[in-house]
Amino acid sequence: MAESNSSLMHESYSNVTNLTDVKLVQKFDPVVQNVIDILLMILMAMVMMALGCTIQPVEIKQQLRRPFGMGMAMFCQFILYPAMMFGLAHALQPGKWDAIGMILLGTCPGGALSNIITFWAGGNVALR
Repeated sequence: MAESNSSLMHESYSNVTNLTDVKLVQKFDPVVQNVIDILLMILMAMVMMALGCTIQPVEIKQQLRRPFGMGMAMFCQFILYPAMMFGLAHALQPGKWDAIGMILLGTCPGGALSNIITFWAGGNVALR
């Protein structure tokens, strides 16, 4: 079954010469695209504001009194993860731009999804 799926996929993309020939993203009218972009930004701001409202000032004070968790998170995010991606880029020997992309992704913070998952799991959103 898996073999037939891969052969179908291979046949449908057999005439593709490079990645720009594959249309993965549907193009919208520029006005519609701007409306979608603005709505997504507003929605993201609302989600982040709602998550921020779940944090009590007492929780922030507790984190500032015990800075080990924040320090460890900062160490991992800005030193350990980029160093690991740098080592992985050297080990795998990808192209120049792929290696730069790997290192940049290693330095990027997790984003809003990790905050939402932490909240759902009953974790410490203030520490996250």
